[in-house]
Amino acid sequence: MSVFSNQTDAPELKNYKLDRVQNAVRLCGHPERGRPSILVAGTNAKGSIVSYLSALFRANGKKVGSYYSPHLVAREERIQINGKWISEEVWADLEAVYSQAFAGLSFFENATLVAWNYFRDQKVDIQVLEVGMGGRLDATNLVDAEVAVIGPIGMDHAEVLGNTLEKISSEKAGIMRAHRPVWIANPVEKSVLNNFIREADEKLALLRISSSPDSESENKVFSSFISNGEHQAANALLAYRAYLEMCEVQDWNPISLDQSIEVMKASRLPGRTQILSQSPLWILDGAHNLSSVQALACWLQREYPDRKFALVFGLMNDKDLDSIAEVIARFASQVHTASFYPEREYSPLKLAQVFEAKGLITKIYGNLRELIVSLQKSKSEVLVCGSFYLVGEVLKEKNL
Repeated sequence: MSVFSNQTDAPELKNYKLDRVQNAVRLCGHPERGRPSILVAGTNAKGSIVSYLSALFRANGKKVGSYYSPHLVAREERIQINGKWISEEVWADLEAVYSQAFAGLSFFENATLVAWNYFRDQKVDIQVLEVGMGGRLDATNLVDAEVAVIGPIGMDHAEVLGNTLEKISSEKAGIMRAHRPVWIANPVEKSVLNNFIREADEKLALLRISSSPDSESENKVFSSFISNGEHQAANALLAYRAYLEMCEVQDWNPISLDQSIEVMKASRLPGRTQILSQSPLWILDGAHNLSSVQALACWLQREYPDRKFALVFGLMNDKDLDSIAEVIARFASQVHTASFYPEREYSPLKLAQVFEAKGLITKIYGNLRELIVSLQKSKSEVLVCGSFYLVGEVLKEKNL
């Protein structure tokens, strides 16, 4: 049984609403209010953008509350102040103090409410919040954010958010606020860009489009991150622009350009093109939808041209497996799989069938520990990708 059985961000339609969490914050005295806030939505790169922003504000001398989802190793990593996780004891204490408010919440709603209460109690100067899914009806959207950020948009959670990029982008646009800035990653699809422009006009939001660098300083930010892939360079530039916007809104003096680049570079999250070991090479990446897998393929071709990896792969069963497998076949020599989340995963047998149809050798293991031990003995170059839950489980197993 997966450790995530009762700690899931499962994108169920029944949980995509605000009534329960609206009642919960009322019972807690509205802990979501009272401090400057940034909301970060999007299909991909949300965690990286939150990490970059948090590092920048921390370097600015601010006490920063950061909220991430999902977690990799422990639920406490979702809620951080200046990079330090909330403790299990404090989490439990907050649930006990506000027990009536927490009754009946989903896991994600619970975590979000804990974060707001914790940030209020600890008197953070700013909170930077990663939206869980969509935006319009996500629990985090109860925050009246001074600045909103929307990262790259792709097809994901279509059964809840809609089956077109336009519908999905409309849900993400729900975090826009009247007369307040919203920075968006420059969409590849013109229809998505036009949709964001229309949504911003209707909501009277101040739309900012983070396209190519348009100054010497912005070009320096972008070029400083290009070795991590063009997508990460674009994410860093988006975060930097949003940081400067928030400083202007709050009348804070931003740190220097060179320091900004330095602190963002030092803020990389685990499970995002993470090099776990060099000899043999083990890489971990939570690429779990078509757009993020395509970005991973570009990074691999840049950093490890024409290399093939022993792939450890697992995916939730709401993803477009065939399209994702088509891209993965470019950089995998063989596929290794084991069950890691029985309630929601594609079965190892299904994965094997799909990859074998694309000409790849596959092997199914009884559990992840057996899989990892086998690959360690083989001295293979390994890439772990797919669900963040899989990446987290591998991280824990490797550290045992």
